[in-house]
Amino acid sequence: MDEPTDRRTVVVDTGVIMAVVAYRSKSLVPVFDKARREDDLVISNIILMQCARQAGKKKCSLDRDEIIARVRELCPNVVEIAIVPLEELRKRYRMRDDSDLEVLYSADVLDADILITSDGDFFDEKRPPRGIRARIMRPLEYLMGRRRDGYIYIRAAWDIRPR
Repeated sequence: MDEPTDRRTVVVDTGVIMAVVAYRSKSLVPVFDKARREDDLVISNIILMQCARQAGKKKCSLDRDEIIARVRELCPNVVEIAIVPLEELRKRYRMRDDSDLEVLYSADVLDADILITSDGDFFDEKRPPRGIRARIMRPLEYLMGRRRDGYIYIRAAWDIRPR
């Protein structure tokens, strides 16, 4: 009989992925390490393609194929989901940016427990996202963990670095 597990499904936003893949942000690498080690890190084909569309943009020196290869290395579990027209996504979810709608849709279809993002639109108190059950967390919040009392307890840096 399988033992119960506390693993959660974690989806990571395009911006956080690209910070590591294209811009070499070492401070976010532990987020992916934790998600692979303690939870189930998964992204959709839609998020993968959002990353690929960053090729050739300002500050991104990688080409499309390099981005795809690096994203697949960072997030090996890429799930194919149906592509839905933006009009349908606008009816189902509420966000300012259309690319954020695709991330919400991905988290919804992948039945994510946690969506990790640095995008301020996801934390807008006047217009919060609607339509998904996933808990939306900033990378540091996910990395440090939030206790039931609502406080984030910061551990020493040597406790969070990959070993």
